Amino acid sequence: MTAGGMRVTTPAEALRELLGSGRVLVPRGYKPGRATGRAAVNHFALYAARKGLGFDPEDAPTRPLTSWRGLELAVPGNEGKADYRAVPGDAEIPAEELRARIPDYPAKPHFVVDFRFWNEHSRFGQTNLIRQTSVTASTLRRYLSDRHLTIVNAPSEARRRFGKAFPTFEGGFRDWEELLSELGEDRVVLLDPNADEELTERDLERYDVFVLGGIVDNNMQGWTEKLAPGIPADVVRRKITLRGRVEGVPDRINSLVEALCRVIVEGESLREAVLSVQSPRFARRRLRIELRRVDRLDRETLEEIREVVNLPREEIIARAREMGIPVEVDLQDG
Repeated sequence: MTAGGMRVTTPAEALRELLGSGRVLVPRGYKPGRATGRAAVNHFALYAARKGLGFDPEDAPTRPLTSWRGLELAVPGNEGKADYRAVPGDAEIPAEELRARIPDYPAKPHFVVDFRFWNEHSRFGQTNLIRQTSVTASTLRRYLSDRHLTIVNAPSEARRRFGKAFPTFEGGFRDWEELLSELGEDRVVLLDPNADEELTERDLERYDVFVLGGIVDNNMQGWTEKLAPGIPADVVRRKITLRGRVEGVPDRINSLVEALCRVIVEGESLREAVLSVQSPRFARRRLRIELRRVDRLDRETLEEIREVVNLPREEIIARAREMGIPVEVDLQDG
């Protein structure tokens, strides 16, 4: 169950419902990457569905890689026995049972990257847009699946380059009319840093479609609102903020989608989710703003700053001293 009560079936949940608790011996060719816990189980569930893997009972010796809610992923070893082995072809628990539990494309909640201004980007900007969108697809596989992602208004060159960057994409390329018809939706949220209203956790419950402008060149700031007239739906513009300001909020497409996923899937608050994806560059940008408004840095002020700045206390204190702000904090006191 997600924050606010919206139900989203993730692949990890689908696999857990199918197998219950136990240890799964993964195929030798499977590469789990750096993900752990729920993200790793989610990634493996999608891999198994994509490869058509079913599950047979197994008692081979194994060692665990990671686990989530009692379901373990394991490789050969000597730290306990497996309960299941993932296998291609006929299996006691066939591949179709897992596939049937994972939402098909286009799954909700749905994220849309609009490539309408592809041709207005520089060559570097186009490459950056492909990179951010492919990382977004990969990020979605840790939380939901890339069936929750559509790229609209993509010219043939953009489709070709994206397909080369992410050849196993299970999302879609659509035009707006086709996508909205498939989703059965006539309302979308356009994430725009220049919007008048802030995005809230309630918005993540009320709406199912979230649009990110595929606009990454620095000289195109402010272009997001130009997308609204071309979307044949009721467009609700919202900005993501930290305590009422957009400074410090990441602007990369993949970071914004990850923040929303952390709210929807993990149940984090929007502030916690944004901080979790806030890079040091954006954190330092917000820190400068926060320090300009204080005449001293005491313990209470330090903790207030850390509500919108994901940096170590030591760095915040050092920056305050550089700016000539009196520091009344002794970290040795805890």
